Amino acid sequence: MALNFSLTKNHLVKDGLSYRAVVGNNETFDESRIVDMMIYRGSTVTKADTLAVLEEYGLAVAEIIRTGNYVNTSLFSAYPTIGGTFSDSAESFNSARHSIRVKVVAGQRLKQVIPRISVQRLEGSHVAPLVKKVEDFNTGVENSQLTIGAAAIITGYRLKYDADDLMQGVFLINAANAVETRVERMAINKPGKLHFLVPASLPQGEYHVEVRTRVLSKDLRKGRLDVPLTAV
Repeated sequence: MALNFSLTKNHLVKDGLSYRAVVGNNETFDESRIVDMMIYRGSTVTKADTLAVLEEYGLAVAEIIRTGNYVNTSLFSAYPTIGGTFSDSAESFNSARHSIRVKVVAGQRLKQVIPRISVQRLEGSHVAPLVKKVEDFNTGVENSQLTIGAAAIITGYRLKYDADDLMQGVFLINAANAVETRVERMAINKPGKLHFLVPASLPQGEYHVEVRTRVLSKDLRKGRLDVPLTAV
């Protein structure tokens, strides 16, 4: 597989003659899929045991960062920093003016694979919305559940659509019978984020979340989350 990208006009340049690369249409791997790959490659450790170890590993890394320390592994380095300006050398940290951020930098193992990443430019007809994450606002869980009648947030790329065109929008497609429900109530409609209300009339079940748009082309383009969500 390759790192897919498309070209879009660089609006930060006044002459409008240059383009910038937008990466998209690539798969997302969470802990579960990574462990599946490990097992496929021949690991003798069970998936449950591996996920349990990864959970403890994640908790340890988070605690190290929480206590203000640095994490340095072969995959990445992570460390907390402070943003904002201080008026003088005696000023204390003020959460209203200053912020704590975490920076993550690729480690040696990741740096070694960069020269071996193949890239592929997608033509305009292949550029589609990319749905990376769907968060259930009611519970905070991601890529797992939708609460009927509650808010949800889609994060990704090229998501914005024309709400007046009924062919475009967010569609919830029943995984059992393929019945489609178009979302009518949208609070935020931006290229990188959609905030919407799950219809109160939506029956319980498994649903595919699909975004359809014509904003970047006359042709209708579709992007779907790679896992179905449970509407409850």
